[in-house]
Amino acid sequence: MTKQSKLSRRLITFCIAATVLTLAVRYIIINFQWHEIGQQLTHMNWAWLLIGGSASILAYWLTRAMRLKMLLEKMGVSIPLHRLYLLNAVYLSLSIITPFQSGEALKIEALKRHGLLERHIGYSAFFIERVLDLIVVIGLAAASLLLTASPTIDRTLIYTLALLLAIILPCCALLLRLVPPAGKLGRIVAPLRITLDPLFFIRQVLITTLGWILVSLGWLACLRGLQIELDLFRGIALTTTVTLINIFSFIPGAVGISEAGVAHFLIRYGYEPAIAQAGAIAVRLTMLVVIALGVLHVTAFGRGAIEWPQRTKARHSGV
Repeated sequence: MTKQSKLSRRLITFCIAATVLTLAVRYIIINFQWHEIGQQLTHMNWAWLLIGGSASILAYWLTRAMRLKMLLEKMGVSIPLHRLYLLNAVYLSLSIITPFQSGEALKIEALKRHGLLERHIGYSAFFIERVLDLIVVIGLAAASLLLTASPTIDRTLIYTLALLLAIILPCCALLLRLVPPAGKLGRIVAPLRITLDPLFFIRQVLITTLGWILVSLGWLACLRGLQIELDLFRGIALTTTVTLINIFSFIPGAVGISEAGVAHFLIRYGYEPAIAQAGAIAVRLTMLVVIALGVLHVTAFGRGAIEWPQRTKARHSGV
């Protein structure tokens, strides 16, 4: 691909993203009942957002750190859990304003810069994390929507998502087995083969599922502050479906997209538009809580939250 074609591709992507962002922001500005939303937020019980939301975020970061530690140890790299937790806390809090949460990849560069792991191992682990998140989010969205018989989506699409997972997973496993271990491609693919261990893969799926349930509990706590009460399955359906919409919008922070999606869901669940829209704004405010917690981690632990002396090395036992 030539430099000019790459530039054209980036320009087209930027134009599409800018157009979607403009339309989404225009939609919520015109269609949201801002006066009523303000009244609802005035009477909100903020403790649910600040305490419940913060607790779920911290627990989610811990599960992400545990998952990454398990992945790296399977690849032969040992890094203390508290360091991985601090990295996740800082970079996950920043990544929410990047498309597909791609900013999280900076934690791999931080680990590489301080000699804690090889870049190809780090990005292999990061790729596995992204795939695990996508698989679990799709699976939870399909299962929870099916269980709640949500009117927001056709059951045919739910079955289609399940079928896609049933086809994609075996195909990926087959490709991982067929790629020869030699060469540059083999060097990149080799760390990914750890997912072929069924028990290890199941453990990774389970801890990823726990993480997304914690995210859903945080959203439910936030909505509870506005007296919007959903059961766990509907909360999971809301969180995972809106997350999928946000991911594929490729809009940093999914501004406008997330608010419209949450409000639409809550209206379908029987809430008045003003209350549903206030709930969408309250969920958006969790982003500020995430960023604030990330800043607090850096403030509390100093630069050590994201950097440490280069003489500290990971213990490699091979891949």
